Amino acid sequence: MPDALPSHFDDHAGGLALSQLLTLFTRPVVYLWLDRLNRATQRQWRRLRQAES
Repeated sequence: MPDALPSHFDDHAGGLALSQLLTLFTRPVVYLWLDRLNRATQRQWRRLRQAES
């Protein structure tokens, strides 16, 4: 009996699963990094404004 789907569909499904896993793990890391960068920038701006006054 022939397979229902050609074998290359399995490869694509594995690639999709890997892509989603990488997205689940890397996106929070990027958001945390951007949040820390934003906080550091805000602190620096506050220090500069206080030094000017």
